[in-house]
Amino acid sequence: MRIEQDTIDRFTSSEGFENNSTSAERSFTESETLLFEDVPDSDKFNNRKNFFNLNSIKTLLGSPSLLNILKTVKSMLISLVLLPWWFYKKLVHSIVNAFIYIFTFQFLQSKSSIAIVLLSTALIINSYQILELNRAKIDEIRVYKPYKPNTNFTYYDPDPVDSLTFYEVFEIIDKLGNFNYSPPYVIGDKRLVPAIYLNEIKSNIQLNNNELPPDFKMEFSWSDWLDFEYRFKYGKQFAKDHNNKPIGNCQEFRELIGFPRMSLLGIVKNEADILPNCTDLTWSEIRDLPYNYYPRFKITERKNERMVPHARILHGSSYVYYTMDPPQRLIYVDGKTHTNIIVPIETKKHKSTSVINKKIRFKMQSETFLKNYPKLIEIFHDILDTIDSNKYNIEFRDAGYHDSIIYDQSRINVNFKFQSEKTGFTLSRNDFLNPNNLREIEKKLKHFRKVGSLDNTLYENIVTEMDRYPDKRYGKYFEEPAVYDESNQIEGSHYDWRFYSTKEKFPEYKKVTILSRIIRAWLRFTNNENIDTWLAHGTLLGHSFNKMMLPWDTDHDVQVSSNGMWTLAKYFNQSIIIDSTLDDEYASGYGQYFLDIGNPFFDRDDRGGVNAIDARFIDIHTGMYIDITEVADAPNKHDVAHKNDHRVNQMMMDEFELALKHHNVTKEDVIKANNLYSCKNFHLYMIEDLTNFKRDLFMGEYAFVQENEESILDTEFQRRHEEMNYEGHTWRDKMKMWVDNDACKTDDRQGDTCLKDPYEKLMFELTYPKGIDHVINERRVIYPDWEGISAKFHKDFGKMYEQKDD
Repeated sequence: MRIEQDTIDRFTSSEGFENNSTSAERSFTESETLLFEDVPDSDKFNNRKNFFNLNSIKTLLGSPSLLNILKTVKSMLISLVLLPWWFYKKLVHSIVNAFIYIFTFQFLQSKSSIAIVLLSTALIINSYQILELNRAKIDEIRVYKPYKPNTNFTYYDPDPVDSLTFYEVFEIIDKLGNFNYSPPYVIGDKRLVPAIYLNEIKSNIQLNNNELPPDFKMEFSWSDWLDFEYRFKYGKQFAKDHNNKPIGNCQEFRELIGFPRMSLLGIVKNEADILPNCTDLTWSEIRDLPYNYYPRFKITERKNERMVPHARILHGSSYVYYTMDPPQRLIYVDGKTHTNIIVPIETKKHKSTSVINKKIRFKMQSETFLKNYPKLIEIFHDILDTIDSNKYNIEFRDAGYHDSIIYDQSRINVNFKFQSEKTGFTLSRNDFLNPNNLREIEKKLKHFRKVGSLDNTLYENIVTEMDRYPDKRYGKYFEEPAVYDESNQIEGSHYDWRFYSTKEKFPEYKKVTILSRIIRAWLRFTNNENIDTWLAHGTLLGHSFNKMMLPWDTDHDVQVSSNGMWTLAKYFNQSIIIDSTLDDEYASGYGQYFLDIGNPFFDRDDRGGVNAIDARFIDIHTGMYIDITEVADAPNKHDVAHKNDHRVNQMMMDEFELALKHHNVTKEDVIKANNLYSCKNFHLYMIEDLTNFKRDLFMGEYAFVQENEESILDTEFQRRHEEMNYEGHTWRDKMKMWVDNDACKTDDRQGDTCLKDPYEKLMFELTYPKGIDHVINERRVIYPDWEGISAKFHKDFGKMYEQKDD
């Protein structure tokens, strides 16, 4: 291992101890006890004669002799262990633009000396600036023995529908024929619970003189909405290997998934220290379990160490089942009539108890009941036909509608004007002004002193977050499951850890339909509520080609103004949105999404660099999501424009320079005019980029994009007209589609041979039912939904969710 001499000199100079140590010190404060938790306190602070010598560091890093290195390491091992943390912290923080090498080791004590068992170098190799940006901290698990998840852990049986080939998917879609109808319910149908809840709302309307009572609230249980019988049910092989017994406690779960037990000093640690936030069930909790196969532990907080997919599903599902709070409200969305039915949720938790009537739950296993129970869209129609139209909030598009709602209440919103009038919208500077301190927040939340009001609830949440992080280095809010997949086919970074459910890589068509469904639901919901949102980044790039998503994308990106984000946070945070759109009958009710606004959304600096995403719209059955980012008046404009903010310097300056060139202005012009706007990822805009928006179709639904869409894309994706072969796909001019290179040759840029592939032919016909020369400018369903394919497959080839049967 070798480092350049000037780096070593900076590493070891006395001058380095004084520079930047104060500002950098904040990065490691949360990890003070990690390296030395096994060392007695007296040794931590009294053995100063064993300080880690800087000359020894220089010798270690610069010596060409492996023997000298080993001797040096051996002589300093004890010193390293006894090194006072304050000195270590000062040493680390003295490094400016130098590489940091943190050595971890594990040793065993013999009769005469300490034998070196393991020297793992360069656990962290990073620059000081990246450490400052990411608030890097030493994870407790990493000072244990090298961790590798148990790849042999298998909990579930495979679902054969997830192993379908492209050609089998094609055959099932062909058998479905007309998919513009609502198929009958089947056992385990995701549409059934939303229909039962909506039927309860309908009953209360009928009991209240055909009005929806403003104070009406629904009871809620996650056990109704997520199929825990499916998520917790072990497979046949697991049952065979474990004598048909469930996972008995946290210790057994840890051992099964492969977490280590040895500490830095080779000491066997308490399992609770290794995989924290796991608690064994009490006898009363075990007694109340609905099924004997449910695991006997509960997850109380997230832990993002890598796990194999099956372990990840259990981990997230246990958290939702036992710990996660109920949502704040249910929102049934119909994109055809532009109607939202909004009902708040009781705050009482029903962790393991369904709120659905026991008789109905029993009947849910009956095919006769399933065949005759009214469809979600039928119940929605009945409500709209029954309720007194004079009670509709039909003027909610008027300015100030949302502000008129002081307390959370049940209501039906109808946006009659959207389809005929809203072909675009215009925003002004005021829409992007974000309150920068608590006093400005109080001005924005006019009713923050009214206890129980929506303003008060949001205000109290913000104050709590500020008190928790007085240095404004807010902890990372959104977590993605760290999935360990040896085949590298599952990327956990594009799922929410709580709702993750992917056992193995599934067909590409399933991903496409899920992402199609989720963006359509988001656009319908925001259009109905008159919340201005527009496509961004890769999603906008896909739109620019053919008004479709890029086939290799694994999520969507949208942006909102500052006003839009505060509206979402105040009125709709922690809501479950059910897409009940009447003209999307086949998929109506399948889409159920959790709108989650990050706690630190109000802070635009993001000093920790971990909260660039302000909100997510999450599919509760898969964990796939839409990233939602706020665009607001950029803080510290001078630092941003002149690269003094290292985050901008590292990320977006080329993009910014192009934007300046496009607008024919200088940095000084931008600063003087106070004309710089950004998201937390430092995509930079001027007000001219954010003023005018036009309506267009995306994935068959109305969306909005900037009128200067082309220049925005040219700035962000500078080679978008050159890179026509990307991520295993090639743009085919005659098809106006990105087509998988496995379906036809890469050099067939026109796509003449691609239509010989049955799957690509099907996708082309679904995308362009009248051919590429006949553009359809109306809302429509493009893809038959995956849930319909799954139901058809299980109906024809076996009972749905066969593994549920005891």
